[in-house]
Amino acid sequence: MTAAVAALVRERGGAAVLSDVTLREPGEHEIVVRVHASGVCPTDLFGIDGGAGDRFPAVFGHEGAGVVEAVGAAVEGLAPGDRVALGFASCRDCGTCRNGHPAYCERFAELNSLPRRGALAAGESVTTGWMGQSSWATHVVVHASTAVPIGDDIPWAIAATLGCGVLTGAGAVLNVLRPGPEDALLVLGAGTTGLAAVMAARARGVGRIVVSDPDASRRERALRVGATEAHAPERLAAALADGAPIARALDTVG
Repeated sequence: MTAAVAALVRERGGAAVLSDVTLREPGEHEIVVRVHASGVCPTDLFGIDGGAGDRFPAVFGHEGAGVVEAVGAAVEGLAPGDRVALGFASCRDCGTCRNGHPAYCERFAELNSLPRRGALAAGESVTTGWMGQSSWATHVVVHASTAVPIGDDIPWAIAATLGCGVLTGAGAVLNVLRPGPEDALLVLGAGTTGLAAVMAARARGVGRIVVSDPDASRRERALRVGATEAHAPERLAAALADGAPIARALDTVG
C-alpha cells in the first residue's frame, strides 16, 4: 500500500480538502507515480459538481506529471525514476489502439471513466481513477498506458498540461482540422487548450490565426505564441469581415 496526501472531495459540490489516503498496490499493468504537478481542468469541476454521477468521496485531477516509483510485473518500457506526463489510459490491444488511435480505444470508458475503489481515507473507501488518473494527490496508481516519458528539460508545470489541455488543442488542429498555409483558423478562447491550438497552427504554417478572448492578457499571450491577430469578443465580427475568410474554427470555451 502507498501512503499519499490527496485533495479529497467528500460530497457533490464540496471543497477539495487535503487528506491522508492509502492507495492500493498496483496491478500487473499499473505503475505508481509520485506527482510533481497537476493541472485543474473544467472537467474536474464538472465531476465535483456531480456531472459524472455519485462517486464520492473521490479524488479528481487528470493532468498529472511526476516520477515513476514502482511498476507492475507486466509493465514494459517504464522503470522507477522515469519522468512521465500522464494522459488517458488505453488497452493497446483492440483494433483502434493497434491502428494508432488509442483515444478511441474500445475499453476507453472502462479504463478512464468507471470509479475505482481500493483507496482508503480514515478507513473509508475513496474513489480514484478519475479520467484514468486522480492526479490531485502526491501519488497515483495508474495504468501504464497513461504514462509518456519526458525529458529532464521539461518543467513539471508544463508537463502537467500535456495530458489534457495541450493534447486536446493541438490534437484538434493537427489531427482533425488540419488547416494549411492558405487557410484561416479561428480559435475561441486563449486558455491552455486554445493556446495549444494556436501553437499547432503556427507549426503547420497557417497563414491567418485569429484568437478571441475577453481577457487582454490572454490575447497578448496568444500573439506571443503564434496568433496573427487577437480580438475581444465584441470586436470579433468586425475583424472577421476583413482578410482571408475563416476556413476552420475551434471553440475551446464550450
